[in-house]
Amino acid sequence: MTEPARGPTFTPFAAYYPPMKAVIMFSQNYSGELSSFPPYSNGQWTGPDSLWSFQNDSWTNITSLVHGSWPAWSSNAALTYDPATQSLILVNNVADYRNTSNGTYIWSFRNYTWTAVPTSGPDPFGLESAVGLLQVLGITYDPQYGGLVALRPSQSLGNTGYPIGNSTTWLLINGTWENLTGQIGGSPPPPGAYFLNQLSYDPASSCLLGLFNIKMNFNGTTPAARTWKLCDGNWTMVGNDSSSSDPMGYNIPSQPLSYDPQLEGELYWGGPDDSWVYINGSWTDLHWNGTVPPWTMNPRTPEIFPAPLTVVYDPAESYLLLLGGSYYGASPWSAHLAWGLGQLPPFLNLTANPNPIEANAPLTLTAGLAGGAPPVSFLFSGLPPGCRAADSALLQCRPTRVGNYTIHLLATDGLGRTATGSTLLRVGPSASLVLIASPTATDVEAPIQLHLSVTGGIPPFSYGFSDLPPGCASNNTPSLTCTPTFPGTYTILGAAEDAQGSISTAQTNLTVNPAPTIPSVVLSRKSLDVGQSITLSATSAGGTGPGSWSFLGLPPSCPSVNASKLSCAPAAPGVDTVTVRYTDTLGETAERTVTWSVWPRLTVALTDSTDGNRVLVGKSNEVTAVVSGGLPPVRVVFVGLSGAVVNGTHLTWTPEAPAQYTIVCSVMDGNGESASVQMNLTASAPASDSVLPSVAWAGVGVGAGSAAIAVAVIVWRRRVRSKRDPPGNFGDVRVGP
Repeated sequence: MTEPARGPTFTPFAAYYPPMKAVIMFSQNYSGELSSFPPYSNGQWTGPDSLWSFQNDSWTNITSLVHGSWPAWSSNAALTYDPATQSLILVNNVADYRNTSNGTYIWSFRNYTWTAVPTSGPDPFGLESAVGLLQVLGITYDPQYGGLVALRPSQSLGNTGYPIGNSTTWLLINGTWENLTGQIGGSPPPPGAYFLNQLSYDPASSCLLGLFNIKMNFNGTTPAARTWKLCDGNWTMVGNDSSSSDPMGYNIPSQPLSYDPQLEGELYWGGPDDSWVYINGSWTDLHWNGTVPPWTMNPRTPEIFPAPLTVVYDPAESYLLLLGGSYYGASPWSAHLAWGLGQLPPFLNLTANPNPIEANAPLTLTAGLAGGAPPVSFLFSGLPPGCRAADSALLQCRPTRVGNYTIHLLATDGLGRTATGSTLLRVGPSASLVLIASPTATDVEAPIQLHLSVTGGIPPFSYGFSDLPPGCASNNTPSLTCTPTFPGTYTILGAAEDAQGSISTAQTNLTVNPAPTIPSVVLSRKSLDVGQSITLSATSAGGTGPGSWSFLGLPPSCPSVNASKLSCAPAAPGVDTVTVRYTDTLGETAERTVTWSVWPRLTVALTDSTDGNRVLVGKSNEVTAVVSGGLPPVRVVFVGLSGAVVNGTHLTWTPEAPAQYTIVCSVMDGNGESASVQMNLTASAPASDSVLPSVAWAGVGVGAGSAAIAVAVIVWRRRVRSKRDPPGNFGDVRVGP
């Protein structure tokens, strides 16, 4: 710790000051050669006085910040905190042991200002003799009285040089002294050697505690010390006069005594070989095994009057401060020395951060140590691979192997006391990441899902995606659903960051195809007759294959097929509107519509003017072709009669000789469909002729398609259009070559 600047000193008076959350020390300098007793004189106190604050383990000289007049010098004073006035109270015993005038001896320090406190009422420290040994500085705040309590011995000396008479108890409140002696019962401490003895309030027992020398060794007597407590308005000696449990008495100008919340008792500092703690009504000897304050801070030096010491507890730093260090026999005197005493046995809390942790991540092991006396050593055990033990309260490393580890830490303080701490450390595998796209190929405007699967690592995780297709935006979730709006091939990167900042990545490929379309549908024909076949050939583009085909609106005689090509023969006339549909593997569809016309079936029949197909030689006969169905215009051809005259669908013929004749009539429409029919005629001679009876026969032909054509005529006819007839003018049908 940083100490106040070096310089001769004799009076380190200190107290904790809650408003500043600091220990305040008042110091006066002495600049004389000390070769005899008494060691000081008025001219040797040259100052200057100084004031110091102790915060954050460091001393700061605040003298320049102090206002007002400073207290007069004194080799003996007491500094204590008064909660009632929220100020420090300094009580000087005398200005000069050779000067019997009292002067102003009570000062208040508040807001960096020293203020003399005028007193009223009786004066507990008024001198009845000029003997400086009767100075009394046992004063401290006592909450049961709400003020500062002081103890005054008799101001008379016996023939042995020791004080005689009764002790008195005094209370100081707001500058007014009140003699409490008549109000306090019990047995007060006897008028022994009260030279600079200190009082301490013990909150554990709600009592005021004092340790007093009842004997000094000025003339070879065995020194002795006894403990008194002031509780519930009564002074009581702790133990009995023959008790050996009290700290060893000595001719000590100042016996440091202070309550230590860590020990829950009063600490009496008598050096490393004579320090005691008062807990629950009894003293226990403390044996210091580690580093201790130097010998100049040991009251039990060979010197008759070692330098005054002060012990004050600093709650802000959580340890005691032992102040002092100069002594009479040194020239020049030593400077102030400050020593922090961690009196509480060490208590250890071991933490691992982070915990759990992934392999190869940085780990910090921290020992939270309370209490203990410095120096403290640390010994780690049970560390995971990758971590090496060190004598430090802070250990940083990188565990390299997965597993559960119970780490132990042993702390040993400067007094040889030990404390242990342990923690269970879980080391897990590093995070492993898998990115899955579903599906891996999709269409524009079709939804996709990206999912990050994490194994290992330390949750919670944060997530992100990059290189996404248009229409998709990253978010902090392991699953992302979106709709791509632009085709292409994308390599998507997914990342996950665990609670320790470790980042893992994975990638996947996604193909976004254009929406499916049907660029073309080719028909083998746009018009056909019933009984003819038609073929549809379609092509697809885009989409995610393989896909399927279907055809809607087909006539009943044409079943749909799962193919891009369809052939069928409609069985009924009419206009058919067919929708060609392509469906890809994602269910996305494309359609295209085509239309064709179906005409009634082409037929032809022959009629004649004969009697039962019998004709007479030399007599003119007429044959007529009756055509129905098909797509106009229709061509009509008659074959088989020589010398016949054809006029459209009419044939006029005069047989020249008796015989049997066959007429063949063939027709072909605009769809390329053909039909034929034949008629048998029997020509006979007139009745006057001796000829065999004539026999005639005829037939009706349909759909021949391959009859020879010898004569071409043009025939006009009119018929009524049916519901299934194809569009067009069905009035006059022209039949011709």
